[in-house]
Amino acid sequence: MVSTITIDTQTCKACGTCADVCPNHTMYKNNSTGVMGVYEDRIKLCEKCGQCMAVCPTASINVEGLSYEKDFAPLPESGPYEDVFYKMIASRRSVRNFKDKSVPRELLEKIADAIRYAPLSFPPHKTEITIVQDRGIIEQALPAMIDMYDMLVKMMDNPVMKMMIKKSAGPDQFRTLENHVIPIMKDKLPELRS
Repeated sequence: MVSTITIDTQTCKACGTCADVCPNHTMYKNNSTGVMGVYEDRIKLCEKCGQCMAVCPTASINVEGLSYEKDFAPLPESGPYEDVFYKMIASRRSVRNFKDKSVPRELLEKIADAIRYAPLSFPPHKTEITIVQDRGIIEQALPAMIDMYDMLVKMMDNPVMKMMIKKSAGPDQFRTLENHVIPIMKDKLPELRS
């Protein structure tokens, strides 16, 4: 299904930011008229990612199926965002002390809702989230997950299998596996098995 993209030329400031962020270059700025436009022959490439709407300072873009009210938080007016971001990141710690109590369903739903704004690093962009709150189901699934990661660790220790995984996963995902996932699994699998 082809998306429809409209630009309100009455409110658009023709800053061109929407065209700059569009991953499929469906928009352009007409330098002679100073008006933003949509390439009709490229509109079929629109992924409905919402990047153009998210960066538009005047909310002048409408992508069919998306709305400013439902899908986007308002852009902040002004401020030292780098400082706020830095302080937020600096206040986080990587060591977690988990408690043996359930996370409220409302909080899990809020987190899942926020995840939809996170960029995906791999196509296709069709990801679903399943939230499991039943401790019994998690404990029942744990042996299968341990076996899967154990098999992955063994495959990465085998030079032939490692080469096949590297080719299949691609360089970025392979580096993540090799430098992060596998070392963590080698460290934690014995503890998980007990």
